[in-house]
Amino acid sequence: MNDMKNLTLVLMTVVVLAAASTPGFAVEYFLRAERIIKTVPDSNGVAIPMWGFAADSSFDANDGQVTVPGPMLTVPVGDPSLTIHLDNNLTVPISIVINGQNAVMTPVRNPDGRIRSFTHETEPNNPAPVNYTWANVRPGTYIYQSGTHPAVQVQMGLYGGVVKDYAAGNDSIAGYVYQNIPYEVGVPLFFSEIDPALHNAVDTGNYGPGLAMTSTIDYDPKYFLINGQAFVPGQAALSAGTSGGGTLLRLFNMGLDTRCPLLQGSHMKLVAEDGQPYRYPKEQYVVSLPAGKTIDAMVAFPSAGTYPIYDRRLGLTNAQATQGGMLAHLDVGPGNFWPVINSVSATPASILDTQTSQLLVSASDTDGPAPLSYSWNVPLGGGSLSDPTIANPVYTPPFIAGTQTYTLTVTVSDSLHIDVANVDVTVTGYVPPVEVIVDNLDAETSSVGVWSPSGASGFWATDSVWANDAGDSYTFNANLAPGNAYAVYGWWTAWSSRHTAVPYEIRSGATLLNTVNMNQQANGGQWNLLGAYVFNDAAASVTVLATPGASTCADAVRFVPLGTLQSLTITGAPTVYEGTTANCAATATFSGGLSLPVQPQVWGVDVAEASISPIGVVTAGMVAADTPAVITAEYTLNGTTVSDTHNMTILNGGGVPVEVIVDNLDAETSSVGVWSPSGAAGFWATNSVWANDAGDSFTFTPNLVPGTTYEVYGWWTVWPSRNTAAPYEIRDGATLLDTVNVNQQLNGGQWNLLGTYTFTGTASVAVLASPGSSTNADAVRFVPVTTPVEVIVDNLDATTSSVGVWSPSGASGFWATNSVWANDAGDSFTFTANLMPGTNYEVYGWWTVWPSRNTAAPYEIRTGATLLATVNVNQQLNGDQWNLLGTHTFTEIAGSVTVLASPGSSTCADAVRFVPVP
Repeated sequence: MNDMKNLTLVLMTVVVLAAASTPGFAVEYFLRAERIIKTVPDSNGVAIPMWGFAADSSFDANDGQVTVPGPMLTVPVGDPSLTIHLDNNLTVPISIVINGQNAVMTPVRNPDGRIRSFTHETEPNNPAPVNYTWANVRPGTYIYQSGTHPAVQVQMGLYGGVVKDYAAGNDSIAGYVYQNIPYEVGVPLFFSEIDPALHNAVDTGNYGPGLAMTSTIDYDPKYFLINGQAFVPGQAALSAGTSGGGTLLRLFNMGLDTRCPLLQGSHMKLVAEDGQPYRYPKEQYVVSLPAGKTIDAMVAFPSAGTYPIYDRRLGLTNAQATQGGMLAHLDVGPGNFWPVINSVSATPASILDTQTSQLLVSASDTDGPAPLSYSWNVPLGGGSLSDPTIANPVYTPPFIAGTQTYTLTVTVSDSLHIDVANVDVTVTGYVPPVEVIVDNLDAETSSVGVWSPSGASGFWATDSVWANDAGDSYTFNANLAPGNAYAVYGWWTAWSSRHTAVPYEIRSGATLLNTVNMNQQANGGQWNLLGAYVFNDAAASVTVLATPGASTCADAVRFVPLGTLQSLTITGAPTVYEGTTANCAATATFSGGLSLPVQPQVWGVDVAEASISPIGVVTAGMVAADTPAVITAEYTLNGTTVSDTHNMTILNGGGVPVEVIVDNLDAETSSVGVWSPSGAAGFWATNSVWANDAGDSFTFTPNLVPGTTYEVYGWWTVWPSRNTAAPYEIRDGATLLDTVNVNQQLNGGQWNLLGTYTFTGTASVAVLASPGSSTNADAVRFVPVTTPVEVIVDNLDATTSSVGVWSPSGASGFWATNSVWANDAGDSFTFTANLMPGTNYEVYGWWTVWPSRNTAAPYEIRTGATLLATVNVNQQLNGDQWNLLGTHTFTEIAGSVTVLASPGSSTCADAVRFVPVP
């Protein structure tokens, strides 16, 4: 509202008592509760009875002033506990509680059994002090209040604040409100309300069952206050320190309604709630402050000036008159911006006591006055730093037994102000690694489901066990020396019914390091490598997962320490033909003499005509001549990196692909049956031929560059007797890629596109004759494609295959002719496409919807034999459209998508689409 601009300053003095204390002894306060009359701002100057607290020098001294809120109680740093001696000059019992601090409490009940007070009470006009003690007072900002009938007595004014700093300050700061949170000045702000009717009823004894006011259900406040004062024009501002940082706002809500303090012109960084520091401070302009809550907020005012703070819920009236209520102004003087720590890290954060960790703090400061300086601190006995006065020292831990976490502290200063932050480093005493074997009968195993002894021979130790139900698992647990690299092996017994892709899950603690699928129909009765891994957690495990439809064996697992990584050796073919692929492998050698096949994290090839996949598959492009290439690899394990190179030559297999046309009279043709010259016009080259007997065929076999994608065209001559659905079979070697039916009564005497295909072997196009009509064979054209094209594979295409029974579906919305479905475990439907190697494709699936459809139908996406991803889709939704299954890089020509059926629901297979992505 515009009237807000006319609101002036408010003055409020909060009494902060200086209580005598000796470090190591409890601080004591003498509080007196008494009735006062408060005149609130109103045209009639309304006087409202209130109850408040005063701080006296001793019991019954009566030398303190009663205020609402009560005096601020400060517990000095180092004092373990607080004692309040209470003197009650009211006409009703009262008590004292501090929300969030531990104390021995003895609740008081009414005759009907209901609790009246949270702790022991002080009766009116008590002849001796009644004591309330809190041991081990925690740092923070808290409320003290009456614990007797708090919904009423707190509203009457029996409350105040308790503060204790985490650590003492120095010349530049008042103290640390919490660990690593220094401040220069603290500003308490108590938000409260007054309902005159409630106050008068309580003060005159007319509050309670059967009286004039029965409860707070009709609570209707008329006056809204900050620090016990409703705003009126002319009030002075509260002193709030200087600009740049260091101002601590202690926010208290002593009303019955939630309030929303808004700081205009700056924002607040909320650091704690009810004396509990936030793990991650929050920056806000408005704070939600529920009843009975405290929030600590740090403010870095951008410049000197006066900043309004008020209730965003608009408790801004005095008896419904505007320009009043919960509004105060904060007076901020000129100052410097404090330095700000943006991040602090330790890399790595978990180390052995024989290792080191790199520390790093990033900080900023907009105005100095001096360059930032750094001071790192290590706890006593916690190790050492290379240089504690730089931003990035190296931490060296002590030699220890077991595991210990050390908290390292960094202080950043601009010579006037500081910021502080911590970072934890977990140190584990070095334990020399030894080989560990866990057998299926050992105590370190556990299982889910029924695992029965196997009759297969070749087991480790006593026997092996097997299972074949979904969800069954067998886990081998080992206690390893953390931080070390191990080769992990599995042992199983072979059997004809064994699963050919048994998942082995390898974990370090709760972290899954890898899942390896092993063929248990082969290599039984021996140790089989599952990979090399670093186990940072002492608890290591290998879990064998069973699969329905085949038996899974669990026998033994072996962990062999590897020592230090020494070298890497790449193996692979010395040559690769253009347009084809070749596999490279790598072997790592360790200090103990053990050599293992590994998968390098980095593969590279130095020529533009080739690429290499993350698993070492080289894809050779087209070259004008034989081209030498250098394959590189880097393997890193436990902080050590080794590398190697391998020389490979890309062989020119026929040059750069060009357009090829095969005419019916060329030597690259062959035929079955009688094909006679046609009298039709519009032929390609010399003439065209025709046939009309079942079994007659005419085949065009071009000489193409393997691995190239071509657009394939057909040319024919038109005649009234021509076949309207003449089949053209396109093959890659013996593989039928597609059958295209064309109407030869149309589009004669021109090239007609039959489709786009990638040929890895010998290409051919066969034209098939049919009885009852004439079929023409004239010419076929192959145009090389230099960019990938979209490919769609339908369920009726020749490049599909299936396992199990897939029946035509009655559901509508299918692609092309129909869709099919199955619902037996093990049934699968595979769509295969020839793609351009090294290309990214968006992969889409099309299905039809039916109420019984699987809501998580698995789609397995592969390049060659490599599984790229498994995507589960809900086939009860999004039918009759293309649905994106993800974007994938296909390193081999053969790309495929397999749809897996599941028992208990129907799974649809309809069509798959591959869309190249630039």
